[in-house]
Amino acid sequence: MDLLTRRSKSATILASVTPTQGGHMGLLLMVAAAWAVCPEFLPDEYATDEHSSGRVIMVVKDEHLLGVYENDRLMAGTCVSITMGSASQEGTKQKRGDNRTPEGWYKISHRNPYSQFHKSLGINYPNFDDVMRARLSGLIDHHTSNTLVEAINKGRLPAQDTVLGGDIFLHGNPGNWTNDWTWGCVALRNTDMDALYRLGDPGTAVLILSKLPEVPEIITVDLTALYPTRYGPYLEEVRDASIAEQKSVEP
Repeated sequence: MDLLTRRSKSATILASVTPTQGGHMGLLLMVAAAWAVCPEFLPDEYATDEHSSGRVIMVVKDEHLLGVYENDRLMAGTCVSITMGSASQEGTKQKRGDNRTPEGWYKISHRNPYSQFHKSLGINYPNFDDVMRARLSGLIDHHTSNTLVEAINKGRLPAQDTVLGGDIFLHGNPGNWTNDWTWGCVALRNTDMDALYRLGDPGTAVLILSKLPEVPEIITVDLTALYPTRYGPYLEEVRDASIAEQKSVEP
């Protein structure tokens, strides 16, 4: 049978995650993390984005995962478990105080080796989509919108003191808390943060997803059934040749 098999590169080999440590709640997360994995490649729909060239730190909120990708491929040993804002599963960040972790494309804006949470990498929240969503909903006025967009277009960190909130970081977890405890930041174990800190230079892309896109099913097509006239005689010829070859080598 002649088969045509197609799959997305996102469906290929998966890498293991570093489990979270902690108490009773940590045990629940460890069970989940034991089965959670980072894709070997950035999902196809994001790998073609202009932001994805070079290095990308990808966060997947519903899986509580973070992985670092170089040229769209997962870097060895960088898939780790995370905790986030206490209301992160309710959606993307909308405003200050909602305790949600934002979603979308961002960049590392600055680094702090002396953070109260071990070490930290700031991200340039809000991005353009965050600002437009807030403007359309009436959350911010025209002047605030223009000021934020101007900073974004000039590559500066947007104002962090508007109603949209700010001060979103990837940082350590000195207390080894295992539930979602932050005000919107992404927290890693301190040892994982040490490794990420070395990889997260200012300008590094950060992709935060609510969940991974569904992986397309492997599609198997029997070409002989679709095109019996075209492929049938050819396959019979190949099969006969294979049988003849096997007989020629039999003792």
